[in-house]
Amino acid sequence: MVRMPDRIGNLLYFDRVCCNGHARCHDSNCDYGDWFKMNVASLDRIPYSPAVCTTRGAIPMNTQPGSPVHTAADQAEWQVSPHYPDDLRRTCRWKSLVGNGAKWVGGIPQKDVVMGILELDEGGYYPAHAHPAPELYFVTAGEAEWTVGEETFTARPGVAIYHAAHIPHRMVNKGSETLRAIWFWWAPDGRAEVLSGEVYFTEAAPPR
Repeated sequence: MVRMPDRIGNLLYFDRVCCNGHARCHDSNCDYGDWFKMNVASLDRIPYSPAVCTTRGAIPMNTQPGSPVHTAADQAEWQVSPHYPDDLRRTCRWKSLVGNGAKWVGGIPQKDVVMGILELDEGGYYPAHAHPAPELYFVTAGEAEWTVGEETFTARPGVAIYHAAHIPHRMVNKGSETLRAIWFWWAPDGRAEVLSGEVYFTEAAPPR
């Protein structure tokens, strides 16, 4: 059962039934009927745009599915994880545009890749972390001191970075502007389960 707040703070209840954003409303008075397209995300990525249920006063959202071949970043909500350290939650955010993290209406469904954009504010410290999926970053603005394994370098616009599976990597924004980058995960040899693997930290953030 997935519990999602509507825009006036009420709780709506849904069964998660598949990974492509379909859910079943458990409010018997819901004007939208049993099945509809909604903005479903994993529990640690609750989106700003809630489910639709007019009988409880929620503001309806666009329920039309997006194109399978294109989308726009300005239509997606920024995401943060409640499991991240407080300082990181304040300085880092991302949008999932393609793949199993892009379950908002308008995201591109794709089972073998995940792609999005990330921002890390000036002074932001993204502690060393790793995950089962391999990852690429491409910096588009700002700069950061970037560490992958034992190598540390300065990443500026135009720099591409590769993180192998389970290799710790760290980003520290020591510049004077927000770091902006495109990130990309994929399923090696079709092993899509790695895309659902947990991000885990290998160090604590330094005290501020």
